[in-house]
Amino acid sequence: MLVPNFMKSLPKAFIYIGCFFGSILFIPYFMGKLPTIVLLIAWSSIAVLCGFLGGWYYRKYLKWKKWAVEQGW
Repeated sequence: MLVPNFMKSLPKAFIYIGCFFGSILFIPYFMGKLPTIVLLIAWSSIAVLCGFLGGWYYRKYLKWKKWAVEQGW
């Protein structure tokens, strides 16, 4: 089962990953080689991916929580 301490740090990891990849996109944008629409599409796809992964891991956490309650934790 998934360890709850891992779930406590997971949202921070998704925020850091999203900020890192989002900031990488600024380099070509300010150099004038990346149109604004591509920047918006990339940001939205990063947000959707982080949201999907966060929801997926949250479902695993809920599964663990149900198991923990059944085991008397």
